[in-house]
Amino acid sequence: MRTTSSYEDVAQKFNYLRSQLNHLEEDIEKLQVHSKMLGDSTVLATCSFELDLLKPTFNLTRGVSSNPYWTRRWDALGLRLEDLDRVLQDVNKAVRIRDEPERLIRPRLEAILESTLVHGKRASNLPSVLAQSMKHFQWQYQTRVEMTINYKNAERQLNGIVDFNLQWGSPENLETNLVVVMADSLGGASRARYQALLSMAMIHRARKDAGMRDCRVFGLGTDSYEFHFILIDNNSEYSWHIIHWDSDQHRVDIISRLTTIMRDAATLASTSPRDSNTAEKSVSEISGCITTELNPEEKKEKKLLSLSLV
Repeated sequence: MRTTSSYEDVAQKFNYLRSQLNHLEEDIEKLQVHSKMLGDSTVLATCSFELDLLKPTFNLTRGVSSNPYWTRRWDALGLRLEDLDRVLQDVNKAVRIRDEPERLIRPRLEAILESTLVHGKRASNLPSVLAQSMKHFQWQYQTRVEMTINYKNAERQLNGIVDFNLQWGSPENLETNLVVVMADSLGGASRARYQALLSMAMIHRARKDAGMRDCRVFGLGTDSYEFHFILIDNNSEYSWHIIHWDSDQHRVDIISRLTTIMRDAATLASTSPRDSNTAEKSVSEISGCITTELNPEEKKEKKLLSLSLV
């Protein structure tokens, strides 16, 4: 007669085999999409972009980590840490992570981003003009950013996918101030940072081409435990600042930075962001940079841009 322990062992093995089958199906989907990409030599995935070509392609230069923006005074929290910790504890309970800790990345990150935005909108110390702007803020999920560029003396279509996009206006005018790329695995925040940087570079150059007054773009690459904040400033210099979710003070720093970036976006949204002589056309029309939300089938294949084509 089988014991309860025996049944549990069988159940665990079954769950493990099922998870392996799911991974195999995902790998098959990746290979299918990968083959499609190889068939189109004009498409360049962000993961295949050689980063030493940022300067000739986008006129971007590496700034310093001591950029004044990273050493500024950050806005006070609109969110109590104990409230967020309670939400994250609920996430931990709802998601089984014994064999697949990566499954926790997305729900943790969604909880952090959504909670920060909701409480940021409710902050009592928010000026009325900014509060009005923030009412329209929302997270858009899984967005493609694409732009035709000259890469190695050839015209290529650079494609990137961001997992979360803080939208405050029309997609045609690239009215976003924060793009977030989620790592596919724990410890993968650095790779996610470079994916985010390239999508940011397209948005930044499009804003420059359209004559926008404030061309700053913020980004985040993270596995929900390691946070790589990125900035491309108005001088076309990029820098980043890394914080780990490992202490109360660091968690305060992470939420404070997110809150401040949202308020900076609200300031931009409440002012006229473009010169009058270019305002008759959208930023996308002028620059050729387009952002579109992925359709359901594409969302299933989201990881295609994490594949290396080299």
